[in-house]
Amino acid sequence: MSALGESMPDTHRGQSESPNWHKEIKFENVPTFELEYNLQKRHEWLLDLQQMFAGAPKKYYSDERKIIGAVCHMCQTYRQRWYRTCTEKREVERRNVTNDWLFFQEWTLSLIKNASSLIMAIAKEKENIHQRKDEDPREFHARLDTLEQYFERASEKERARSFFVKL
Repeated sequence: MSALGESMPDTHRGQSESPNWHKEIKFENVPTFELEYNLQKRHEWLLDLQQMFAGAPKKYYSDERKIIGAVCHMCQTYRQRWYRTCTEKREVERRNVTNDWLFFQEWTLSLIKNASSLIMAIAKEKENIHQRKDEDPREFHARLDTLEQYFERASEKERARSFFVKL
């Protein structure tokens, strides 16, 4: 109460008390994971999914719910491949697979072309990568950064030198 006897507005309410906290933010631009996806597109797809999950935490509260949401954004061929992966497991393993977001993310790597020799292909691509004609340096940096994720992180100085050499 203030000196005048009026109640003061509560400006320090927690998120859980806010009337808008329970509302879902629709992230409708998540692309469909298609047959021709490469590492960069897969990485962008996973980032889009993370935004979708963050916008609806009550909907995607578990790894199982995240996987269900992600599978809805895959082409039919890959959905069938996921279902087959799950059904080929024994009951105990199946529960673990369908409830493990990290396993699902790793599994999506197998969908990329040359998946059987993926690390070798990534290393070769990283070694030979150069900025394309008329490619924005920021786009090139995103491509390079995606490849670098699969290896031990170099220092910022080393990464910057590598980036400028490849421009």
